[in-house]
Amino acid sequence: MNKIIFQTLVLSMSCMAFMPAKAEISYDPIAPAIFNQLKDKAAVQVKFLDEAALEAFYENRGFGPVWFTSGQLNSNGQALLGELEDSWTHGLNPEHYHLANIKHGLKAGYSHKVGELDILMLDAYVRFMKDLSGIRVDPKSLDTDKKYWRQQKSARDILQSFNPDISVKLSMAGYVPKGMTYQRLRDELRKLTLKSAPAYEGYLPIQYEGLIKPDSIHPSVIAVRKRLGETMQVMNPRLYDDNLAARVMAFQKENGLKPDGYIGPQTLEVMNIRQEDRIKAIIANLERLRWVDDNKPSKFVVVNIPSAMLWAVDEGRLAFQMPVIVGREDRPTNSFVTKIRGVRFNPNWTVPTTIKRKDILPALKKDANYLNDKGMELIMGRGQEARTIEASGIDWRNMNESDMRYFTFVQTPGAHNPLGRVRVLMPNKYNIYLHDTNNRSYFDKSSRALSSGCIRLKEPEKMADFIMKVNDSWSNDHMNELFINGSTKELYIENEVPVYLLYYTVWINHEGRLVYGRDLYDYDSKLIDLLKKLDGFKIPVDNGDKIKSDMTYALK
Repeated sequence: MNKIIFQTLVLSMSCMAFMPAKAEISYDPIAPAIFNQLKDKAAVQVKFLDEAALEAFYENRGFGPVWFTSGQLNSNGQALLGELEDSWTHGLNPEHYHLANIKHGLKAGYSHKVGELDILMLDAYVRFMKDLSGIRVDPKSLDTDKKYWRQQKSARDILQSFNPDISVKLSMAGYVPKGMTYQRLRDELRKLTLKSAPAYEGYLPIQYEGLIKPDSIHPSVIAVRKRLGETMQVMNPRLYDDNLAARVMAFQKENGLKPDGYIGPQTLEVMNIRQEDRIKAIIANLERLRWVDDNKPSKFVVVNIPSAMLWAVDEGRLAFQMPVIVGREDRPTNSFVTKIRGVRFNPNWTVPTTIKRKDILPALKKDANYLNDKGMELIMGRGQEARTIEASGIDWRNMNESDMRYFTFVQTPGAHNPLGRVRVLMPNKYNIYLHDTNNRSYFDKSSRALSSGCIRLKEPEKMADFIMKVNDSWSNDHMNELFINGSTKELYIENEVPVYLLYYTVWINHEGRLVYGRDLYDYDSKLIDLLKKLDGFKIPVDNGDKIKSDMTYALK
């Protein structure tokens, strides 16, 4: 009789389900327990992410269990449990997914609690997939905007696409980033938590003052060899020989440092990244990798800010890479995604607000002829009231930063123009763009974090050609004619090219080796703080023993 009443209730409520197609209803002995658990609000001792979505999902399947068959945990249930235990390798906190409650319930003779456990595990699946699906934090403190990144899916969307008849691993495939870097970082996180981890690439900081130059003998060279994984099978491991110098220069190059082979403070800063900081860096970068949509077109541009490198991809293959100049620490380059519309050749330069206040005003206080020397025009007013005036008629010494809002400074095309001969048109709210430079010497500096936020290209002509070559009328001869003419000219492309300005402090180099770079703007630490306030994360010291509650790296 109870079975008939229960089935009648299920059928009468079917119109409430949100699923696009109603699953075939077959009675399961556990169904009444699931039904009662969802309906008895007072009996629910945990907070579900979206109780209404869970109820609608179960209703669509006649309140039959998902993770249990004939009262026993089925293969998908076992697979989910394994994925939840392993969720720390995504930089997530397994306890956010009811792991302790689920494991306790399974150990405690759970036959009378199968309905409750099934719901708990489904809520855990939804929470897990939501965390994997997109950005979880408000990134304002990281100088970016949430709108640029992959948004989290709702519980309803996750359940609507969930098919209990396919494997959990296949279900998760649509949420986990597909790139090789993500999996390598997960593997690295496992490696860092092994008992042998303190010996990983040498963990003691290399300490000394001054420079170590090639062909010199120094006791710290032994530590450098360990850090870079170089062999000790040499006549004198303290000798800074040619082979080690080549490895150091490669290390410097891939970390955005001047590849001169001199081991100094900036090179050591990267070499001395501590084990604890490596773990934090991995977690922060796993988080950021989940922000970026996997569905990229065949042609796009990527800039990694910490490594100060640009990659151009065409037809799914790397067309070229080049060094770039990025924002310095007090004027960081924002991280965002936009589309390239075309190129402005021989651009003029309207000075941004920060540079007006911090650079132009102090220069004018010292020398009223500064604008003339730089070939810049001074404009006062806006719109129809705007007029060009002489800088010599202004008392700059009594001006303050707020007064600069009344003035516009424009530098005409030419040798003095800091944008050089090429500016990439890529609209964004930060007014950051890729451009040429009139100061090539910056590319020879020990660090390339030197701009006021924009990205300076070492080979601007190559970038312009990459963007414009889709136009039938385009050629290198055409570009040279534009340069010779000297007039400002904008050319547009029909199919806009996505450009990703990303902040990854760990990446894979061309040799397939994992590289730990500089956290230029301290964004890793800030992101870790945001994650701790959110759900925290849990790292077992030895991942051979899953989730030791008394041996954690960090947990909220």
